[in-house]
Amino acid sequence: IGVSSNNRSICICPINKWGSRCTLHDDICQQENITCQNGGKCIPMPSTKNFECICPKEFFGEKCEIVSNKISLSFDKDLVLPETMLIHFIEVKQNNAPPEIGVTFKKISINRKSVIIFWPRIFHIIFVKLFPKNYYLTYLENKYNQSTIIEKQLKSSDRCPYIGEIFNETFTKLHLIRRIKYFHVPCSNLQLSCFYDDAYLCLCMNFGNQRMANCIEFNHTLKNDCSEKNICKNG
Repeated sequence: IGVSSNNRSICICPINKWGSRCTLHDDICQQENITCQNGGKCIPMPSTKNFECICPKEFFGEKCEIVSNKISLSFDKDLVLPETMLIHFIEVKQNNAPPEIGVTFKKISINRKSVIIFWPRIFHIIFVKLFPKNYYLTYLENKYNQSTIIEKQLKSSDRCPYIGEIFNETFTKLHLIRRIKYFHVPCSNLQLSCFYDDAYLCLCMNFGNQRMANCIEFNHTLKNDCSEKNICKNG
């Protein structure tokens, strides 16, 4: 692709070759016991004398041997849909550790019938965000099941209202520490499954005989699109 400062060629090597002139051959991917499954592509790693499998989105694992979780979303006809959406996957940790949040970006096709998402990591909660700030509780389970298939139709009743839709303007202007003390109040409404404010996403959950808010710190301003440079929005 060019010439270095000492007048030597700069070479970009094929996957199975390496070295300054691409003269060294790595045949680890040709070994009989090194096979990427399910259409995965073997990539040799000369520096570690190892390999990695690049898996199709439907599979994951060291050799692409594990089926990814599959989420099939359809949309109620009453929903107003944008062109794109974000899907937030939340893994609940033990011992009061903060949850781990993963996110993926998905276009909504023009026919708007359904969207399929594959996700390889552990999760217990799924929120779908329809732009600009409409969150929908899509999935909630205490126990994670690997390679699960989820089919869900998003409805307006799944929407998590903003705290300003529940309380008056005076309340929303209170300091967060004062405001959060009253977060259990909306959960007395049995029809409400979730809500959010500028710092939290909250679930209304049953704890014994009480229905209380269980809130997760959530950064609503994070764009989640390639370090906010926006270069990956159009495919």
